[in-house]
Amino acid sequence: MLITRDFVFVHVPKTGGDFIRRVCLKHLPPASVVAHQIAKHGPDAEIPGPYRELPRFALVRNPWDWHVSWFHYLMGSGRPEEHRDRVRVMNPWFITLSDEFRADFGTTMRRLYDPAVAATFSPHSVVRRAVEQEVDLLTLHLRRQTGASAAEGRLTMGRFESLREDFHRFLAAHAVEISEGFRRDLFERPPVNRSRRSRFQDYYDPGLRDLIGRFAAGTIARYGYSFEDDGAEAHDADPAGGADGRAGDRRLS
Repeated sequence: MLITRDFVFVHVPKTGGDFIRRVCLKHLPPASVVAHQIAKHGPDAEIPGPYRELPRFALVRNPWDWHVSWFHYLMGSGRPEEHRDRVRVMNPWFITLSDEFRADFGTTMRRLYDPAVAATFSPHSVVRRAVEQEVDLLTLHLRRQTGASAAEGRLTMGRFESLREDFHRFLAAHAVEISEGFRRDLFERPPVNRSRRSRFQDYYDPGLRDLIGRFAAGTIARYGYSFEDDGAEAHDADPAGGADGRAGDRRLS
C-alpha cells in the first residue's frame, strides 16, 4: 500500500502496482509520502485514521490473464532460485498444487478450483474458502483489500489494461498536482518486466476457461471483461520482487 498526503494506492497483486509505485516514489515530493507499517498488499481496513478520508485508487485485471500472471510469478519464471525458496515459505500450499513447481498451468488451476480434486490438493483455509464460495483468488483479493473503500464510496478502480490513463484521470479528478516529469514518466516509461509468454488465451482449454469464468463471474461482469479481450502490456513486478525488494503480504499473491 502506498499512502500519500493526497491519496492512497491500494496494491492488489499482479495488477501493475509496482509500476504505479515506482512512478510515484520517483516523482512525488518525499514529504508527501507517508511512512507506515502496512504490508505491500495490505487491506484498506488498515489505513490509519488520519488518512481514512483520502480518495483511494486500485487496479483490477482480466481474471483469465491474472491467473496466468499469478501462476508464472509463483513458479518463479525468469527469477533466481531464491524466489522459489520464498514461495516455499510464504505459499507452501502452492508447492502442493504445483507438484513442487513441476505441474503445468492447467493442472495447477484444476487442483485449485475443481471441487472434484481441490479437497485433496488445497488444504489451505483461503483456498478452501475459494472453492466453497466458488470465488476466485483475484476476487478474494479485491474483497479483502478494497471492500472497505468501495463500501465507503472512496474507491476509484482502474484497469490494468489502461492503468496509465486511468491513474492520470484519478489524479486529475482529485486535483493532485503532478510534475511534467511525473506525467511524462507515467505515459512513456516502459512496462515493468514485459511478459515473454504467449497470449493468456493459449493457456486455456474450453473446460478450464469455463471453470475460471464461473469462479470469477462477479468480477468479469462488474468490470466488463471477456475471454476474447486483447492482452495488454505487462506492468508486473520485476524478477527481484518489486521496487522495495520485500516479500510483503504475498501469501495470496
